Amino acid sequence: MNFEFAEFLNPELEKFNFTGALSIAETALKEIPETPFHAIIGRSFLRETDYFVKMANHFFNEASKEMDVKALYFQINGFDINPDSWYISSFAFSKDGGLNLDDMDWLCDSEMQYEMDYEIPDFEDIQRAFKKTELKSRALMDAYDWCEQIVLIRFMEFIRTAHVKAAEKNYPWAKVPVYFTEHDYDFVVRSVNE
Repeated sequence: MNFEFAEFLNPELEKFNFTGALSIAETALKEIPETPFHAIIGRSFLRETDYFVKMANHFFNEASKEMDVKALYFQINGFDINPDSWYISSFAFSKDGGLNLDDMDWLCDSEMQYEMDYEIPDFEDIQRAFKKTELKSRALMDAYDWCEQIVLIRFMEFIRTAHVKAAEKNYPWAKVPVYFTEHDYDFVVRSVNE
């Protein structure tokens, strides 16, 4: 993760300004000569939102049989270092530990993890780019890093959109805070439906 690039984007992501964050990242990527990573431009996870909303609702209902769910956490795997499969893991908690970026360790203490991760389809070309492209130049490294940022933005947009759609459908999981980020990344976003 290129933390210098993330510093430009994280303030936008905290405000759910995915359009603004994408504009920054895609503009920067477009300024780099064409690479396999450029295929991410204009791509989105959103077409899978309705399916994910139902899956998350099922997860919440199953977790609710075991505990009084107070928070959910969705995490995309380290997709750049594990490019063969991009998936989202789901976690439920009986306590909401809150958003404190200096101490999010409570997210490591999940009481329930969904048995099957949700696999993100239709990005095999980008997965191949992460797997096979040799980063022999600064331009390729920057393209890699901007692509990584765009995938993370699209993931966050996807989870926030799913949480909003859950509220529109009056699903119970819409009423609890949802936290989300990439595996092993310290920047976490919190979604709350009002």
